[in-house]
Amino acid sequence: MFQLEGGTEQIAFRTNESGKVTHMILGMAPDMPLERTPLLDLNKFWLIILGFSGLIFITALLGLIFSRRKIKAMTTSEKWAIRLSAGTAGWALLSFVTIFMVIMSMDTMQKLSGISLSLSLSLVMPVILVGLTLALLISAILVWKNKYWTAFKRVHYTLVALSAVAMTLFFYYWNLLGWQFG
Repeated sequence: MFQLEGGTEQIAFRTNESGKVTHMILGMAPDMPLERTPLLDLNKFWLIILGFSGLIFITALLGLIFSRRKIKAMTTSEKWAIRLSAGTAGWALLSFVTIFMVIMSMDTMQKLSGISLSLSLSLVMPVILVGLTLALLISAILVWKNKYWTAFKRVHYTLVALSAVAMTLFFYYWNLLGWQFG
């Protein structure tokens, strides 16, 4: 138990059998022990995942823009794979930005009282992202199987696919994938 020197507020920590701290108890609310936040609920965790994914998506878009001449010389299936990668990356970024802007534009009462039309419409975007992500995962398997490009480019392609999976999981975890309200 801890108490502020010269103060009255107290803090205590509950431990399990092995001595690991499991709860923090505040003196002002002893009936409400506080638990450590799970990793998936930490903003820091999601900011790192989203930041990494966003960076990978931007590199995929820039690769499409700056490699147009090389892409023209590729086979049809390689072109399709690159366009799918860039399209999924662009769609994922657009989906995140759109939903973020819609939610941030809502005031507290709108967030608590119901689902606005703009939010309902924007929630279509992550559903489309799921389909693009599945197609990109299948394409990533084909990219490796058919040995398109160099190993470095195939790894980058796989990172784009995994970033799309991460973005889809973000939307799912925070209940922004479709209309799963309640």
